[in-house]
Amino acid sequence: MRVGIAFSGTPFSADVVAELVRYAERRGFHSAWLAEDYFLRDAVTVMSFCAARTKKIKIGTGIINPYTRHPILIAETIATLDEATRGRAFLALGTGVGPLIEQMGIAFTKPLKAVSEGVQIIRKALAGGEVDFDGEVFKVKGVKLGSNPYLEPLGEFKPRRRNVPIYIAAIGPRMLQLAGRLGDGVLLTAGCAAPYVRNMVVENVAKGAEESGRSAKDIDITAYLLASVEPTAAEKHILKSFIAFELSYASPEYLKASEADEALAESVRSTLQSDGLAAAAAKVDDETLRHFTAYGKPREIGERIREYIEAGLKTPSILPIAKQPQRVKRVIDVVAREAIGGRRR
Repeated sequence: MRVGIAFSGTPFSADVVAELVRYAERRGFHSAWLAEDYFLRDAVTVMSFCAARTKKIKIGTGIINPYTRHPILIAETIATLDEATRGRAFLALGTGVGPLIEQMGIAFTKPLKAVSEGVQIIRKALAGGEVDFDGEVFKVKGVKLGSNPYLEPLGEFKPRRRNVPIYIAAIGPRMLQLAGRLGDGVLLTAGCAAPYVRNMVVENVAKGAEESGRSAKDIDITAYLLASVEPTAAEKHILKSFIAFELSYASPEYLKASEADEALAESVRSTLQSDGLAAAAAKVDDETLRHFTAYGKPREIGERIREYIEAGLKTPSILPIAKQPQRVKRVIDVVAREAIGGRRR
């Protein structure tokens, strides 16, 4: 089974994350996904640390957005990382969180168009030709990746690969269909439920693929699975906080596809607004937590991962919920044994 390791909102510094990614590589993990969560650590610096300390595991963003980083900058960044990793880089692109982007004075407009145009520009840039693009969100004039008129005497930089894999982060039908049309894969939100994959994701990704004459079989479907092995009280609270936020801001369509308790979701939403996150998290019961995460005893972790695979997930990416590196390693060890079959090398 192909399994990734993910880090989002992590309390760990870049060097600690790199050591954990190297540990996951030794245990047979396929890929490492590094999120850029504003206003925390940036993804690219952490990816660079991971690239320098690993040899085989694939390393990518999960996610960055085309608002805070222009698509041309993203193209040169991923091309540079692909060079540094000798062809192990991949890119996951999404809209990011609108309110946080707007806090920086950046207009959050036409998110579907921004991602679509961003992917097209990045692909054109990586292909090596001159990029002229006149879109609704982005306009690019005569840019050629690897060529700088002021530094031309020094030579050109040529991307190692023209086809660096691009994943599109998606939740709703329209973005899922866009991923099917344009992406090499789709990255689903942290804390999604297996029924959501089965009821909404697979169908919409396939629809998008069909519209562009592609096969859905060729499109990877991955998601961040919140995971904790026999969680401490503090870890369980973090898990419940994640799910409280998800239930509070989920659309009715998403809740229905997830086969979630809509009355509970409304209660959690109301409590979050009136009494804050801690009170809202307390309303998330253990049954709901199991529905949206992979937590419990080692055997239960393996069972939950297999449920997601059966629902249509192709690359589960484990997001360990822990504040100590040793607890993260515990999750890695359990997943390696119960799902990957990896051994310490």
